[in-house]
Amino acid sequence: MRLSARSTAALALVLLIGIVSAIGSMAAPTAKAPTPIHDTNTQQLAAPAPASNPADGERHAEIKALDEKIKALRDQYKSQVDPLEAQVKSLREKFDADLKPLQDQRNLLVAEGESPELRMLNEQETSQIADLDSREKSEIEGIRGKYDSEKKQLRDSFSQKRHELLAKK
Repeated sequence: MRLSARSTAALALVLLIGIVSAIGSMAAPTAKAPTPIHDTNTQQLAAPAPASNPADGERHAEIKALDEKIKALRDQYKSQVDPLEAQVKSLREKFDADLKPLQDQRNLLVAEGESPELRMLNEQETSQIADLDSREKSEIEGIRGKYDSEKKQLRDSFSQKRHELLAKK
């Protein structure tokens, strides 16, 4: 089967995204734990409309073949990324466990050298920053929920329009 230029470009794009994501997951660790890599494509692939002529049949067969290739690439990507994520998580846990007592010991020694007023000021700062972080997190979750809801409404609307368009045929 011969792929069209558009199909080849779509396949190349999927491969490129996978490679870039894999490279990005191997980047130097940051202070925050990276979020696991997940497939962000939440839309289901639309089933092709029934073939009304032989050209449509060929197109639908090509679409089905591309769907299978996309699924196979995503499965391969997941099978290769999951062990790497597990390794990174294991290393992070190991080093965090080793670093925690050393950091606690260091902080205790630093605190012993501070005046009580400075210690109280530092505790106030830590408390207020924690409150601000908590408020920020809840506001971000609220905004994310709002946009998720709007995206769902848009998808439902366009799905209904597609359904109506296909019903006219």
